[in-house]
Amino acid sequence: MTRVVTRFLVSVIALFIAAAVGCTVYIFMTREDKISTVEVSLVSVDVGIDADATVVRTEIPITKDAGLGYFALIDSGERVSAGQDIIAVFDSNEKALAYERLQKILLKAKILAEFTSGNGSNDLVRYNGEIFSALTDSAKVVSGHSGISVSDVRDSIENALLRKEYSSYDKEALDGAVARIAQERALLTDLVGYGEPNYLTAEASGFYVSAADGWEKLLTPQRLLELSYEDYAELLDFSPESFSADNCCGKITVGNDWYLAATVRADDAIYLDKGAEYTVSIGGGSVKMSLVSISGSEDGTMALAVFSAGTPLSDITQSRFKVATIVFDRYEGFRIPSEGIHVVDGRSGVYVLEGARAVFKEVDILYNGGSFYIVKADYENRGNLFNGDKVIIGQKDLYDGKMMK
Repeated sequence: MTRVVTRFLVSVIALFIAAAVGCTVYIFMTREDKISTVEVSLVSVDVGIDADATVVRTEIPITKDAGLGYFALIDSGERVSAGQDIIAVFDSNEKALAYERLQKILLKAKILAEFTSGNGSNDLVRYNGEIFSALTDSAKVVSGHSGISVSDVRDSIENALLRKEYSSYDKEALDGAVARIAQERALLTDLVGYGEPNYLTAEASGFYVSAADGWEKLLTPQRLLELSYEDYAELLDFSPESFSADNCCGKITVGNDWYLAATVRADDAIYLDKGAEYTVSIGGGSVKMSLVSISGSEDGTMALAVFSAGTPLSDITQSRFKVATIVFDRYEGFRIPSEGIHVVDGRSGVYVLEGARAVFKEVDILYNGGSFYIVKADYENRGNLFNGDKVIIGQKDLYDGKMMK
């Protein structure tokens, strides 16, 4: 009995030792050094004077009366002509909301009529194509590279989505949808009334913007050009009476000319020349602007630089306060974190992870941004740094050909 127990204990101990050794070997064989990398990508960096800026344009607020209901006939950002009907006016907000709903019902009724009359199509591929085309047009409108209006794009998307939905209906489902829409249309028409609403018209040609912020009359182009730095700073500290949804329907921005008031440090202002043209990066894009005036603060630490342009950015009607960069240089290349740059035998370069090896690639530094570098993108031979390469960072004792795994 003693022998059996002894053999059992020996077997358990041996099994334990074998498991421990196997585990150690497995951990050793599967261990990887933790390697941090960043993927190389092509970027563009603007270098110049950063400034807090204010967009100033000729703007006409559209006020409204309390107790009435208003419905905008166009979308924010759309071009309007002088005298054009832009907002429908009702004697209550409830009627305005009902009118908005009625427009959607009328659209559904129009699309349904195509299918109930047998003119609708069940071609889903076609409708998916129409939706994709409308979304593409929408992207062009947002980027400012399209002559299509916002409302036209919206209508195209809604029409395509409705046609796709109704294409899956059988006759019974179509008849049910027609009945429901007819009933809701009658109720909404009774609420809105059968006569034409009154309309607000655009006082001048320009762009309609659905919201106003109170600066439209407080900071005009004419007044801006008369302000000193102190006057401008004092004005910004003042909180204008904001136009709310209760007393304003938006505004019309008039003309293509607009101004940018930028506050810069005095030691940066010395590089700016009145009358010169500069590239200004603002609102996700760049625009050529002329420096109209520049005035220093009384204490000599700051300056107010006023720029003008006749080419608006795509989103210039949507916001007033921005961060701008007055561009002196623009660098295009690969952005590399500073810890990814190494100097080997007097040559600047990076270590790229290729498979399990660290491979040294020499780079040409174009710009030192402190925490990062912009290096030249040179595709002449495969030995250069390429888009998508993984640069090793945070590793010590690297050398060309070192096995990293």
